[in-house]
Amino acid sequence: MGAAGLVCAHLPECPSAQAEDCQAARVRVRHPEAGFSVLCNGVLLFDDTGCLTADNTVVEPRRPLPVTTADRPVQPLPAAPPTQSG
Repeated sequence: MGAAGLVCAHLPECPSAQAEDCQAARVRVRHPEAGFSVLCNGVLLFDDTGCLTADNTVVEPRRPLPVTTADRPVQPLPAAPPTQSG
């Protein structure tokens, strides 16, 4: 049984709001104009991938790790051609 007495009729049953994978539950109601959806387990899933569980626990958005160039060697710039004066 999900939050607020909602019964999940999906097979397999959606994960509970307390489960680690709570965001994997199916969408019950979409609110694209407000930027969130209500999942089958009562979780509010926001467009930025963050969520609010039924017990008011905030789950921060999942952000990709920044790409770094630390593993790539730095190539020296070619020398500038000599200038002629005259």
